[in-house]
Amino acid sequence: MLRVLLILAVAGLAPGCGAVRRTASVSSLPVASTSALVEPAAVSPPEAAPRPAPPRPAPAPAPAPPAHRDRCDEAPCTVAVIGADVSQDPGLAGFLSVWEASQALSPRVTVLLGAVDLSADGLLAASGVSLRLPGWSDAGVVVAFPGSAGQVPEGRLRLDCGSRALLLLTAAALERDLEGTVSWLAAHMGAGADTVLCLDRPLWESAPELWARLQPRLEALGAGVVIGGGSARFSWQRQGRWQCQALRAAVAPAAAARAVNDGEFTGLLWLSMRGEGAAWRLIDPRGLRLPEVYARRFYEERQAVRESAQADAIAAGEGITEVRCANPTDAPLSFEAEWHFEGNGGRVEPQMLGFSLAPGQLFRQRFHLRVDGDAPLKFAEPRLRLRTSIRDGVGNAVPLWLELRPHVRLGGPVVPLGEEWSADGDQGDWPTGGLPIGHASQVVLQREPWQGATDFTGRVMVGEREGRLCLAVAVRRQPGDAVGGLILVDRRGGAGADFASGEEPLRVAVSSGGQVTVRGVAAEHVTAVWKAGLERGVLEVAIAAAAFADGRLPEAIPIDVVLTRLDAAGEAVTSLCLSGDGEGLRSSRLYGRFLRSPAGLVSPAAGGAGAAASP
Repeated sequence: MLRVLLILAVAGLAPGCGAVRRTASVSSLPVASTSALVEPAAVSPPEAAPRPAPPRPAPAPAPAPPAHRDRCDEAPCTVAVIGADVSQDPGLAGFLSVWEASQALSPRVTVLLGAVDLSADGLLAASGVSLRLPGWSDAGVVVAFPGSAGQVPEGRLRLDCGSRALLLLTAAALERDLEGTVSWLAAHMGAGADTVLCLDRPLWESAPELWARLQPRLEALGAGVVIGGGSARFSWQRQGRWQCQALRAAVAPAAAARAVNDGEFTGLLWLSMRGEGAAWRLIDPRGLRLPEVYARRFYEERQAVRESAQADAIAAGEGITEVRCANPTDAPLSFEAEWHFEGNGGRVEPQMLGFSLAPGQLFRQRFHLRVDGDAPLKFAEPRLRLRTSIRDGVGNAVPLWLELRPHVRLGGPVVPLGEEWSADGDQGDWPTGGLPIGHASQVVLQREPWQGATDFTGRVMVGEREGRLCLAVAVRRQPGDAVGGLILVDRRGGAGADFASGEEPLRVAVSSGGQVTVRGVAAEHVTAVWKAGLERGVLEVAIAAAAFADGRLPEAIPIDVVLTRLDAAGEAVTSLCLSGDGEGLRSSRLYGRFLRSPAGLVSPAAGGAGAAASP
């Protein structure tokens, strides 16, 4: 016991003096004020014993309170703040580990920031997950904020802790009535004392315009600490007289690395409020540190390295990507570099094992990627793995891993079709087998797993006949499967671009029941026929030149195709996409690119995505 007390004293986390403890949830706390600690009752002086005749002596003075009472009056109000989020921590296993660590330190108040509900008997519930908090009977005041909708109607709460107050606010309350909420803050902030304010989310990240209006008002009111829950990353910064701390929710131990400099700190905040000051520390398994030690500039440096590392998309038939990476730190960085291909069937030129960058230096290199065999380069899933180390705030070399996956665009020539071709749902009049849809790199939706080559797959053929763009999509499916298809064509042509407001691609869709619909262009410009079999189906489409932006077929035409399996309720459960992008209604930048002038295209073995063998 002596050893434990010594450790707590050194850390500045001495346990509370009183034995009176109380638990509560938000629903049981009034918005105005709630005492977080029942103060010891005043010690009454003993009655004076009756005395005989005068002269009566003066009454004896009241005995002085015991020494330990003085120490309790001077003890700080201690608060543990923990983030809780089921989406980042399924089952709340990570939250439980942080909860148990916090309760070992006996805080007077524990604040759980997140959309969680807490019952009076310690049952925590969130998004279908419920668990009973261990050690609940010995816990102090525990508040879940903001909880579920309607639990704190006004979105604000004052929590008294000894002579200090902890203020809690929702972003919704500020958005709804900024002036009224600021007035509430002014009324509850202690004069001349640092304020501790908890928000359900860090406004400086999630709502910068609202924060720009609030921050000057906070600066005028005083100084203190703002803690924002619900952040995707840990971060700390100082703005004027306020420290701003974004708190990441606790996560399952194996779900994310514990590298604080990457913004992945998921422990708890410990606040000690005494008199007019508020000291705070971070608690994680490696000990106690000031937030500045973790967040000084090393997170920003590491994030800047991550953001600088880029690999350009690889155009169909070229197999070339440019890789860039910068060193924003004030020390040299050495990178190990290694290309990987699925099945180890790829080659890259130039070959390199790594590179070094001086402070401020930029690495830029073009790589030519090739694969063995006839499969498209896309299916080899090329990726470049980089590894370096950056010194943290205490001088330790912290490893940093990066993986770049350049998007490989499929494409090929628009093949000329003979006079015998017609849009009749029969692919026998096509001279090529087209491009395949049937690889893991093309899965864009997987509520139900895609089973690979034995599952539904497809092929896409693109040609030209008498000034019309001709397409065929052959679909293979399991008997009984409900599979629909969607063809997307960018009528603007070119390399592909984002669609502006009001713009959309030409769309030809076939439902799982065989109904064909056309959108984005007048129906008379499109001929579409679906021919279904037991396990196969073919959608053939002919698009007139008048359907395109300038009334003629572009030299380069961005095209994408999506195949989707539906469940019994008609909901999409699994989708494959020719491009592997899945954002085709917003942009055609990653569509397959088909050229009416195929000069310069190379064979698939050289890194392109030309014609594959017929099915």
